[in-house]
Amino acid sequence: MDQQNAKKMNKFDGKSSIEGRLQQIPLSKYKIEISIVDKDDSVDFSQSDSTPPMPANIGGWAILKKSEDKYFFYNSDLQEGSNITFDPSEENYFTIEANEKENRTKFYLNDELIAVKRYYTRLKAHYRLGVGYRQRYWKGKIKRVSIYGDTRTSSWDNLLVL
Repeated sequence: MDQQNAKKMNKFDGKSSIEGRLQQIPLSKYKIEISIVDKDDSVDFSQSDSTPPMPANIGGWAILKKSEDKYFFYNSDLQEGSNITFDPSEENYFTIEANEKENRTKFYLNDELIAVKRYYTRLKAHYRLGVGYRQRYWKGKIKRVSIYGDTRTSSWDNLLVL
C-alpha cells in the first residue's frame, strides 16, 4: 500500500482494516513504532474471536486492548508480552525494539522505557492495522506506523512508514 492511500485510511471504525506484507529480510534487530488514539468507549473485554479489540498485528506482535486504559503487546511465538497503561484519549506513541544479539526486547511509551524483557523473536512479514487476531476489530485512529530493521548493510533501514 502506498503512503498516500494509507494516510487516507488511518481512521478505523471497528469494521475496517488494512493489510500488507513487508519484504522478508533476516534482521538481527528491528524497531516497530505505532502512534494511536483510542476512540472506543464501550468495549467488551471477554475472550472470543471478536473480542477484545486489537488495533494491530505487526510482524507477529499483537496489540490488544485489556481495559479502558491498558493495552497488552503480545507475541504468539514467545507466548510473552508486556502490559502498557496510558491515557487512551490522548495520542500515544509505542515502540517495540528487539535485538537478537542481546536477546532483549524493549517497550517504550511516548519515548519512555517502560519494560525490558529477556527474549527475541524474528519479525514476520505480515501486518494488519485496525484489526488483530481473527475478527478483533478496533475503533480509533492510527496516526503513524514505522518499522525499521538492521539489514546488516546499515544501522536502521526504513522498512515501512504509513
